[in-house]
Amino acid sequence: MSHLVASFSGCDPAALGDITGLMKALRRAVAASGATGLQSAEERFTKDGFTAAVMTGQGRASLRTNPDQHACYVEFSCDRACNAERFATELGSYLRAKDSDSHTALRAAPRSPTHESAEARRSA
Repeated sequence: MSHLVASFSGCDPAALGDITGLMKALRRAVAASGATGLQSAEERFTKDGFTAAVMTGQGRASLRTNPDQHACYVEFSCDRACNAERFATELGSYLRAKDSDSHTALRAAPRSPTHESAEARRSA
C-alpha cells in the first residue's frame, strides 16, 4: 500500500473555485493512477474552500482547497498496483500549480489474520 500526501501552491484561483471542475479532476486523477473510483462526498465552505473524498476499490483520495492561500492539499492511498505519482500529476495539472511538494510512503502489507506475533505467543 502506498500513501501520498501533497501540497500544491500558487494554484489558479478559477480552478480552486470551480467545484464541478475539481470533482472531475479528482476523478480523472483517480483513474490516471489506475484506481477505480467508487462513491464520493463533497462539502463547500462559505469562504474557506472545499473538501472532497473519493472512495476507490484500492483505497481513497481526498482534497482540501485553501483559496485565500491559492493552495490545495491532497491525500491518496492505494495498493501497489496504482500509481500515486500519476494521481498527483493529474491534479497539479488541473490546478495549474506553480509549486508542489509531495511525499509518498510505502506501507507494509497487513499480516494474515492467522499470523501470531512473537509477543502474543509469549503471553499465552
